[in-house]
Amino acid sequence: MSIDLLLQEFNRVSDTPEAISRLRAFITDLAVIGTLEEQDVSEAPPEEAQQIAQQSSASGELPQNWVCARIGDLLDVTYGKGLPASERAESGPVAVYGSNGVVSYTSKAMVNQSAIIVGRKGSAGALVIANGPSWTTDVAYYIVPPSYYDIGFLFLQLKSLRLESLSKGVKPGLSRSDMNPLQLAVPPLAEQHRIVAKVDDLMSLCDQLEWTQKEREVQRAALRGVSLYRLASPQDDATDIATDVHFFLDQSPRLITKPEHVTAMRQTILGLAMRGQLVPENVDDEPVDESLASSDEVRAAIAAGDRRADARQQELLNPELRWEVPAHWEWRGLADLVLFIDYRGRTPEKIATGVRLITAKNVRRGYIELEPQEFVSETEYDRWMTRGLPEVGDVLFTTEAPMGNAAVVRLSEKFALAQRVIDFRPYGSIDPDFLMLQLTSEPFREVLDATATGLTAKGIKAAKLKRLPTAVPPLGEQRRIAAKVGELMSVCDELEASLESAQAERGGLLEALLQDALVENSRTETSIEAVV
Repeated sequence: MSIDLLLQEFNRVSDTPEAISRLRAFITDLAVIGTLEEQDVSEAPPEEAQQIAQQSSASGELPQNWVCARIGDLLDVTYGKGLPASERAESGPVAVYGSNGVVSYTSKAMVNQSAIIVGRKGSAGALVIANGPSWTTDVAYYIVPPSYYDIGFLFLQLKSLRLESLSKGVKPGLSRSDMNPLQLAVPPLAEQHRIVAKVDDLMSLCDQLEWTQKEREVQRAALRGVSLYRLASPQDDATDIATDVHFFLDQSPRLITKPEHVTAMRQTILGLAMRGQLVPENVDDEPVDESLASSDEVRAAIAAGDRRADARQQELLNPELRWEVPAHWEWRGLADLVLFIDYRGRTPEKIATGVRLITAKNVRRGYIELEPQEFVSETEYDRWMTRGLPEVGDVLFTTEAPMGNAAVVRLSEKFALAQRVIDFRPYGSIDPDFLMLQLTSEPFREVLDATATGLTAKGIKAAKLKRLPTAVPPLGEQRRIAAKVGELMSVCDELEASLESAQAERGGLLEALLQDALVENSRTETSIEAVV
């Protein structure tokens, strides 16, 4: 085994998701099939284990001096027992184990020697070693290793079986009847000791790699935070800000190493856009008060014959939560800017095929996802869609489960709207794409969250939603903002795609590296280079 190779090369793949945990699992899997240590043909498994193996129906490919048998033949997997709260303590001579480890202490022991605790309910299949006297509660099993097992090697074997995959039920539980048929190997005891020592060395190496990885991520996160904070801080020149954003994206390989890092960048871009810091003001734009006056006339005319529209200007909620915007922008309540077409409070009858039904699950941040697909009949569509039909250019908004997603309607086919989705139809002073960006931006989200109700699933009532403060730039500026955001989001899309591709490549390299570093007579370093 080349420890130096592992240390030298692993940094190349350490950004692969769960790289360290995969390395640990790979080491464990190699250990329990006898790949980590050379076998000594002069050694033999304990006689008792050989006798059990001869009577067992288990079989499998093993090193020549190993034997195997079923768990039910080799081990006594024993139920734990409940311990009253009155007999538990915060410290004591005996550790009390549940599914995940020590849960409390007591003065009396169920087992006076080391044992392996196996989660039965809760964290079914979880494993932990109790080094010393212990009490196992009724949500776990305990196993006292028989004389033919080193407890460390038995722990590795059980870990390699992925017992959590056997759990069943609404509250997943692990049954002994599912465990008992599984096979375990029994090497000579001396070899078991050597394997455990080797694994301990390699796990210490993993600890070092993990620490190094975490330190690097802390530094990267700090640099990302500073860079994003600087971009998000109010500045005067929108042109310079846009240039800074492009520069940050160009330099992102040093800071943004995972697809999920791009999410923060997207929100920073939206935040800059909603603060008027992405594009410069243009004095030739129609002033915002003029476009608002025109849309107010449209709204008043609609309100004269349509109860859905509000003739009066909205009294804004949460004025203290307004974010900083340029002086030439205006603030209006959302219902001043758009007609609410609201289908909340009812649920249409669904069928296998027919007219498409768009639910809150279909409306994502920035787009409409056609999966999952649900439909209503033509008759139900005519009966249901009496409050108004959505049109291309409207904006759909989810009011709960989830709250706050928005997307511009671009579907050419007709569709029905389910409850928890409101259709916003602009009166003319706000661009649909700009409105969608604002509704999904962090500044607006903070106002929305402060106004919403509910603990587990937040939602907002239409009466309050109508009065939420909405920032309104000149219409021409709105369109330039939407175009600039689209341009920058395309860069983010490309970055995200390249990161996903790089992760996949590193995943292949990781497997090759583990083989080369850990498997005797494995592929050469040249084959690793070929994977890159």
